[in-house]
Amino acid sequence: MSVFKDVELNYDGETYVVKSDKVLSLICELEEIVTLAEVCQQNLSFGKLSKAYTAALRFAGARVNADLIYNSMVKEGAQHQVN
Repeated sequence: MSVFKDVELNYDGETYVVKSDKVLSLICELEEIVTLAEVCQQNLSFGKLSKAYTAALRFAGARVNADLIYNSMVKEGAQHQVN
């Protein structure tokens, strides 16, 4: 039994799920890119944030690249939505 809940990630109209027993592995992977302290400071660069979200989406099975994620975060009216 995991202490975590399933995590849903949304990108470009699709939902990707990280099962509860894999969440800690996802956290460890993301901490290689950005730390919780950096997230809590709420002043992350879009570049670092897009790399982290790309890694999370890939972990969940999405086929994405960081350029598209970055573009969707900074370009108004972009085709892709990041939630």
